[in-house]
Amino acid sequence: MLRTFKIGIIFIISGFALLIISVALGEGGFALFFIFPVFYTYGPIGAAGIFLVILGIMIMFFAPFFHIAAAHDFETYEYKNPYAEIPPDEEYYGDKNKKKEVSYGGLILIGPIPIIFGSDKRAAMYAIVTGFLMLIALVLLLLLA
Repeated sequence: MLRTFKIGIIFIISGFALLIISVALGEGGFALFFIFPVFYTYGPIGAAGIFLVILGIMIMFFAPFFHIAAAHDFETYEYKNPYAEIPPDEEYYGDKNKKKEVSYGGLILIGPIPIIFGSDKRAAMYAIVTGFLMLIALVLLLLLA
């Protein structure tokens, strides 16, 4: 599987190299559409670069599936749980009747618009603080550049 990933990475790097060569030769260019980078080309070098990038991404996406199919004989495969014979450690797991409190929160930035969510106020506050720290870091990077 690692070899297949390396092939995908090589295709992606080669594709980006062809895209850069295409821009340097005047056969294409880069632009921003809102916040999305866009590449456009007029020649075969840029088209080959786009093809290699897409092919590399597809190879890396499908690599685990090929690895699983090649590594297992599905007709004779029998799953054996390696932990089935180990008794649970009461000190490690604690009381099984005790419920665990799980909280979650998140921050999604779509451009400059923040979407904050959380299962409780504390998790949402952590998400807000994290977003504020990211905003400060962005402003500092823009001012220092």
